[in-house]
Amino acid sequence: MKVQEIFEQVVSVVVVICLVVMVFGMLVEGIQRKPSPLGVLLFFVSIVFIAGPWLMYRSEVHQKGRYS
Repeated sequence: MKVQEIFEQVVSVVVVICLVVMVFGMLVEGIQRKPSPLGVLLFFVSIVFIAGPWLMYRSEVHQKGRYS
């Protein structure tokens, strides 16, 4: 494995862990008190901003790897 591939694996694991922690935190907070619509909206927006570019980057890297 190249260093870049190892780095990508580490980054993907960290991103997944962060998302899981965020989701879990929101669920716990939501159980303790009714979540505000704004908080939920911010939560989904943050997920889109984190996951969107990351997924695009991953697919781009995989396509480069396939065709080169």
